[in-house]
Amino acid sequence: MEPIYVALPAHQKTFDRGLILLTAAILLVAAMLSALYPDAGILIWLNALVLLTIPALIWLLLPRRYEVYPDRLRLVLTLLANWDIPFESIAEARPARWWESYAAFGVRYATDPRRAVFIQRVRPGLFRNLNAVISPEDRDAFLAALQQSMASYLGSGSPRA
Repeated sequence: MEPIYVALPAHQKTFDRGLILLTAAILLVAAMLSALYPDAGILIWLNALVLLTIPALIWLLLPRRYEVYPDRLRLVLTLLANWDIPFESIAEARPARWWESYAAFGVRYATDPRRAVFIQRVRPGLFRNLNAVISPEDRDAFLAALQQSMASYLGSGSPRA
């Protein structure tokens, strides 16, 4: 099934460039230290490998795009992982308040507080039905598509979780 609407996260290209620069800086420093201290080369490269997990984890955990389907919202995290949020489990989707990008209960994927969207879940818990704060590039278009899709789906008699 094809998505109805696809949105990229705000500032995704900036984050990608930053991760590439961070990775290059780690490798460059490791190469320079290996040249200066040849006896400690293996330890330097092991430390570099550990440090490279930081940009790798950031890349794996931040959403790559947001997709609105007729029955769910999908957060595409990497090529191998998605987080599907069924419309039955969403109580409301609205523009986030400025502080919710930093301190809301749930998962905060917001990369721009001015464009943040708060996804309030039905019966949120500590490990289930987590609320989400995301920041699509065009918040207004994303919210319009999401709310229209939710209204169509839930208006068709689909049960709410």
